[in-house]
This record gives sequence, C-alpha cells and structure tokens, in this order.
Amino acid sequence: MDKRRELLIKKLFGIVIFCSGFLHLYRWIKSLNKKQEVTILVYHRVQEYHEESNFDASIISASPKNFEEQMRFLSTNYNVISFDRFIEHIQNKTRLPEKSVVITFDDGYKDNYRNAYPILKKYGLPATVFLTTGYLDNITIPWWDKVAYIINETECTDFELTGFGRYSLKTDIQKVEAIHSIQEKLKKIKEEEKNLLIRKLEDILNVEIPEDLGRELFLSWDEVREMSKGGISFGAHTVTHPILTKVSTEKAKEEIVESKERIEKELGKPVKLFAYPNGEINDFNNHIKEILKDNGFTCAVLSIYGTNDLKSDPYELKRIRIDNFDTLPVFESKLLGIFGRIYNWFFKWNTQ
Repeated sequence: MDKRRELLIKKLFGIVIFCSGFLHLYRWIKSLNKKQEVTILVYHRVQEYHEESNFDASIISASPKNFEEQMRFLSTNYNVISFDRFIEHIQNKTRLPEKSVVITFDDGYKDNYRNAYPILKKYGLPATVFLTTGYLDNITIPWWDKVAYIINETECTDFELTGFGRYSLKTDIQKVEAIHSIQEKLKKIKEEEKNLLIRKLEDILNVEIPEDLGRELFLSWDEVREMSKGGISFGAHTVTHPILTKVSTEKAKEEIVESKERIEKELGKPVKLFAYPNGEINDFNNHIKEILKDNGFTCAVLSIYGTNDLKSDPYELKRIRIDNFDTLPVFESKLLGIFGRIYNWFFKWNTQ
C-alpha cells in the first residue's frame, strides 16, 4: 500500500471515529477500566515534512504545530511521567497515576532540540531521548538516511540492485517507494552486508556521500547538556545503530557499552535506559538482555506496538509510534488503544 493511500485511510479513520461518536464512547469505556497501564510514545523527528528534501522524510513524527497540539492535549488529559518514575513504579510495585504516559524520542536528531524541546518546556513535560552516539560525534549518519540521500540525489531514472530488484525513479512517488522497499530489505540482512550494499548503491547511482553530510542533522553535546538541565533524560541507543542480532555478541556488547559510557562522560550521570535499534521481535534476544543487565541498564524499549503495566518485563517495554500527519483523533485513538487494533486489522485484511 503506497503512502498516499495510507495517509488517506488514516485521515478517513480519524474522521469516522470522531464524527460517529465512537471515540467518545470508547473513551468512556476505557475510563471504567482501572487496569494500571503506561503508554510509552515514540517520536523520531519533529519538523515540517516539506523541509526535508534529501534525507528520510518517513521518520518525521510530527510537524511542530501538530506536536504542540499533541503536547497540549497530553498536558490537560493525561499524566505525563518521566521514564525514571515509571521504572521506580515497576521496581517497587507501587500504584501508577491514572492515564500515565511516557514520551520518548529515538536517535537524537537536532530538531528534537530546535522544535520539540521548547514545546516540552512550555507545557512542563518530561521526556527521554535515546541517543545513537556516533551520529552526535559525526562518525556516520543513519544508513536509512544514506539510502534516501543516494536515491534523492541521483540523476539516474532507473536501476537494478542485485537481489533486490529493478526500480524506476522517474517520479517523486517512485523514489519514495524505492527508498522504502530497499530500507525494508536491508533490515533483514547482516550489518556488514548491509553496509556493502549501500556502498554498491552509491556506485550504481553515481552519488558520493560527502564526509560532512548531516553535520547539522543531529544534536550537539552542548545541546544535550542544556536539555538534560531542563528536565530531559537520556538513554543509550548504541553507537552506530546496528540491529544487534545482526552482529556478533562481542560487537553488540561494544555498541551498547560504548554508547552508555559516551553519554555518561558528557553528562556526568549514570545512564540506565536503553532502546533496541529497530526494536522488533527478532532484533534482540536473551543474550542482549543479559548484556544490558550486566552493564547497569534497568530497562529497554522496543518498537513493538502496545502498552505496559507493572508486570511488564522491563527489558521488553512496548511503545506506540507517532507518525507524521496523525490528526488529533488518530493521536487520541492511539493513546486509547483503538488505532492499533483496527488499523492493523484493516491492513492485514487489505493485503490478503
């Protein structure tokens, strides 16, 4: 299903559940359920969609305007708590505030500081940013942004990548579809092979990635320190964002520990929170969890859709992803748990 159709369905979904009164009814039903749950939201980038021309625009979670609307809604209708407070409740088995929400960001893009941080301060909301430290140190940029940059910058109108297929790049829509298709296939292979294929893609499409590309794409350590003083906490998200089950156990440990130590060095405080790169069910295992436990982490978050309670495994905490163009009814339906059930059912049915 292409992005335009997906966006149209999402908008129609929001209109239907709002105008039908179903959202109001479900909200009332949910209020009768006293189950102790925490919803962890995950954002990536907060910026205008049209401003991103070279990198991967699909990970933009909200425009600044929509983000403020969402934060305003949370501040008046939910209890936004810090990640540390949530972990204290899990460890002590103490009662959670009703309608608890935790706000998180992955990777450490600079717009988290420029656009999201002022809004969070305005509404007095805590949040946690999971940093991929190599991006802040300008070691590299994300592989998904490399793929997007290569395809957006090439003058070629079609190409073939061995084992992946043939792609047409005559229109912007075709470019977006090619980026998404290649990214999804790259997630399934070993890290070394993935990096080789991206270099091959550079050669095929005759695009050279500048050494300073993305220098202003990620947070600086000065910005991280400022945010830390302003109530934002930070967790580790590895050094270079490999899927940890696609590298050796030794390499996985190195990525985890070095990112933790780098943040601790800059902030002068312990780092106990971790986010698995990609964060799907096959992207971590018990060996990875043991590395986290042995190195002082108290919890880890996934990208798997769902909520959490006091019985949740603290090293397998689920999150709900916020996407660009989520209307406020869609945003609330995600918080209530309606969106994931109906939307996932629809796409499963629609693709059968």
